[in-house]
Amino acid sequence: MNKYKKLLSNSLVFTIGNLGSKLLVFLLVPLYTYAMTPQEYGMADLYQTTANLLLPLITMNVFGSVIEQNTLGSMKEKMEFGSGTKDIRKVSHFPAAKMR
Repeated sequence: MNKYKKLLSNSLVFTIGNLGSKLLVFLLVPLYTYAMTPQEYGMADLYQTTANLLLPLITMNVFGSVIEQNTLGSMKEKMEFGSGTKDIRKVSHFPAAKMR
């Protein structure tokens, strides 16, 4: 039963973090639209969307890997092999790695 409590706890932390960041963005929209013209707000949104699309490709999703490895603490031995194969899979999906 202990592993289920840990799973629930970790899920709750991720849920709060995910919903908290989305709520903050939602609450700041009126401030942004008040301070910027529609054209400025549209350009800022375009830049933000572009950055959000490129960030996982540029960083090869290192942040997700670090979080995943830290939350799976007791499975360290299993993760040593899995981590290497996961890194190889990430590099093979990276567009620059496919160029010859």
